[in-house]
Amino acid sequence: MIQNLKGRMMTNALTSKAVLAISATMLIMFASNVSGVTVGVKQGDWAKYGDFSASWNSNMPGETKPPEIDEWVNTEWAKFTVQSVSNTVVTVQSVTHYKNGTEKTLTQSGDIAAGSGNITFFIIPANLGQGDTIPLGGIVYPGGIPTVINNTVTRTYAGAQREANHIGYHVTMSGIGTIDFDIYWDRATGILCEYSLSMSMSTMGYTTSETMQAKIGETNLWAGGIIPGVPDYLLYIIIAVVTIVVVIVAIMVLRRRKAPPPTITPLKEEPTAAPSKEE
Repeated sequence: MIQNLKGRMMTNALTSKAVLAISATMLIMFASNVSGVTVGVKQGDWAKYGDFSASWNSNMPGETKPPEIDEWVNTEWAKFTVQSVSNTVVTVQSVTHYKNGTEKTLTQSGDIAAGSGNITFFIIPANLGQGDTIPLGGIVYPGGIPTVINNTVTRTYAGAQREANHIGYHVTMSGIGTIDFDIYWDRATGILCEYSLSMSMSTMGYTTSETMQAKIGETNLWAGGIIPGVPDYLLYIIIAVVTIVVVIVAIMVLRRRKAPPPTITPLKEEPTAAPSKEE
């Protein structure tokens, strides 16, 4: 999974040699300028990804679908487990499970401070914020786009509300096409949460389009909500509102309920004795 993400970003997901040749001059490679890097994961932490989807279409003669597209489509889930952390160097084991039941296991390692190695897309430094540069050494972006966090937003991932650092751009390359991508990392841990890419390229009257998407589904890095996908605070509000409504309805019912009619018992007058003749 990681190799595929980096591979697609390094080529901007463009499969046409003509497009690559035209856009090559617009690409720029970034290195890390982040100091005081915080590693937000530890040995034993894991993240499992699902919701894999991808598509590719092209009418360019001789153009063939990139093999990573089929691999992406055929992936049921991918799980990454941290094996060790040494300073800012993180080593993980990745297991990719395909829909046909087969699996691929790899050991990957990288320095998240320098952006080196082959996990630097999967894990970035923790506690970054808007305006911070993400060390993604080796990943190339079109048009000189900086690897700078656009904003920090709140989103639901793996059953919980999380603050996520977001990089997203709509890139228009004149006479070539467009690329839209959005990437979210968990702010507190630096773990990748969501990746989405959409591109459409035209050259010499031919068009190539591609989409790719994946999202974290499970992790032990944070606890999921009471109901997966529903923020706990929203659940508490719903419970409070329902409780108030029930109490109000109960009071209204009690007030409208008629009191039982009073029980009336007639009083019997005791007969008086007749006066005696002697009197």
